[in-house]
Amino acid sequence: MERLKGIVYIVTGSILWGATGPLMEWLLNQTPLTVSFMLTIRLSVAGFLLLTYLSSFSRRLPPLKIVR
Repeated sequence: MERLKGIVYIVTGSILWGATGPLMEWLLNQTPLTVSFMLTIRLSVAGFLLLTYLSSFSRRLPPLKIVR
């Protein structure tokens, strides 16, 4: 079961990673947003989602100890 879970994570991450290139290109062509602004938003959202995931599912390492 753990192996299947890992494979699902890898496939999902690959799909999302591959989709961001065309999405970013479209956003930058259609809106007046800059690359640096989009990079800041992208990394902030990714960090927030990672900390949320860790706080929800990780019992060994509370993520708020990382921030402090």
